[in-house]
Amino acid sequence: MIFTYDEESGAAYLQLIEVDDDSGAVRRTEPISNDINVDYDSSGRIFGIEFLNASTQLPESLLTEENIHYRKSA
Repeated sequence: MIFTYDEESGAAYLQLIEVDDDSGAVRRTEPISNDINVDYDSSGRIFGIEFLNASTQLPESLLTEENIHYRKSA
């Protein structure tokens, strides 16, 4: 699992499936609410969950530096 948080946009993402390339990337996104989207891979498995306005939905302790895996933008 990989947890990322973008403090500037306020979005967090919990990626449940690790992939080495784009072959296992998201194929479909289903909005669950105004602030939560669930991504599915090509096999229909949950790939990840996006939390918009994460600071209002997730515990503050989860959004701390030591819990977050930052990815550099391309």
